[in-house]
Amino acid sequence: ANAGGPHGGNVLTLEVEVDTYDMRIVDAACTCLPALGQKLLTGLLVGRHLQSDMPDVVADIRSRYLGITQRAMIAALEDIQRRLSEFRGAKEGKRDSHRGG
Repeated sequence: ANAGGPHGGNVLTLEVEVDTYDMRIVDAACTCLPALGQKLLTGLLVGRHLQSDMPDVVADIRSRYLGITQRAMIAALEDIQRRLSEFRGAKEGKRDSHRGG
């Protein structure tokens, strides 16, 4: 997911690998972050549930990551959640159409 960088600068890109069985984040990477920010983000995301744990993750980002890209990081994470919901909805729709179609 992408989010505008601070002051219209570089675009922050957040990538997450998700275990589609249990929706837990397996790995994460983010552009436009210094090494410490990348390490913190990975530590906050890996092992967390992409939906049910996100309010806590966002709170952790707000309290522990004070970098200039904080808001863009949260926006990118919310975008990933939205895309996942759309993907899962489309997948469920296909499954239902194959059953009774």
